[in-house]
Amino acid sequence: MSRSWSPRPRRRYAPPPPRSLWRRLLDYGLTVILLGLLILLAARLDRFETRKAEGAAIVNDGDSITLGSERIRMRGIDAPEYHQVCRKDGADYPCGKLARQSLVRLIGGRPVSCSGWQRDRYGRLLGDCKAGSTDLNRAQVEAGWAVAFGDFETEEAGARAGSPASGPAASTNRRTGATPTATIWSKASTARSPRSATPCVSFSASGDGEQLYEPYSLSGQIGRDGMKLFDGGRAPNPRRVRVFLAEKEIEVPLVPVDMGALGHKQEPVSSRNPLRRLPVLELDDGTIITESVAICRYFEELHPEPALFGRGALGKARVEMWQRRMEFNLLSCVAQAFRHIHPAMKEWEIPQIPEWGEANKPKAIEFLKLLDGELAQREFAAGDAYSIADITGLIAIDFMKPARIKVPEEYTNVLRWHQAISSRPSAAA
Repeated sequence: MSRSWSPRPRRRYAPPPPRSLWRRLLDYGLTVILLGLLILLAARLDRFETRKAEGAAIVNDGDSITLGSERIRMRGIDAPEYHQVCRKDGADYPCGKLARQSLVRLIGGRPVSCSGWQRDRYGRLLGDCKAGSTDLNRAQVEAGWAVAFGDFETEEAGARAGSPASGPAASTNRRTGATPTATIWSKASTARSPRSATPCVSFSASGDGEQLYEPYSLSGQIGRDGMKLFDGGRAPNPRRVRVFLAEKEIEVPLVPVDMGALGHKQEPVSSRNPLRRLPVLELDDGTIITESVAICRYFEELHPEPALFGRGALGKARVEMWQRRMEFNLLSCVAQAFRHIHPAMKEWEIPQIPEWGEANKPKAIEFLKLLDGELAQREFAAGDAYSIADITGLIAIDFMKPARIKVPEEYTNVLRWHQAISSRPSAAA
């Protein structure tokens, strides 16, 4: 069976009419704009990616830290800058330093992790930060040392009312030793402090457009269970810790102990240090740290800047070497001379052996001769930077006076060095 197909005329397709010049220019323009947008999107894609940084934190102030090379501004909170000064009841107090201390206590030496995708105008990552299970942003507001800045309004309201918000963050806050909120928030003060991010504040503006903050009343005191340093006044080791803290601009509440009345051999020191010696550092959670250099190392880890134990492998080794030399060859000899010769030490050093005290005097002088030669080559004991070795040397030479030992006048480098380090503000601590 055959099929036949009826012939049909073929359809002819006419070419489209040419586009006008204006239409072509419009098409080209849209193409260029689209490509530009794609390039811009690709170039800024990292701004929309979540970034994460973790490690040991350098705490800059109450709401900013550094993790490695990443500077981080804690998102949703606003705390005072480090040098911020606030006013309560007509008196200034260092609210910036206290806010930083609060954040340090919350971190508690633990690794910190922060994540975020936005940056502020200074290029800092706006991050949500944690130390273990502690939400640092939230806990800092709960502790009363930061205000809500786009988040955490409930926590701020609880801090103002003197009752921390309920939930895991609140219990973590108490566990990590934050300053009790009931002692932080109270009625508003009428005084204004210089421009800065201030805790517990209401905002206003000055006539020249600079933003000022009106701080609420803050106690500025660490609570009954807060960190405290049992201090022994002018005794060498307590003073060494105070000078170290002053160099780092760290403020720790002191509990004075009258060593002349043998207060260090009684409560509350004896139960905290069975060796009944000062200084004694008690942390917020009740942990006890004794021995002056151990206390200094603790604060060095929490506050690495300025570095008083050296930088890098060689720098740290040199500081350790000279710290031990100052300790064993100078401070120890001077202390033995004082304890075994000075009449006031009869009840302390039993038996008191004057001959042993006299035998230690030339040992101290012998070391000063070595030190004088070393200081002819550099400014400080362990190199070009001030360190704990210089602090120990300062304490030792100042202690030579009650030990009745005099630095020989020919040791000009030692005298020049001692005068220089004595002129530092921290030496008065």
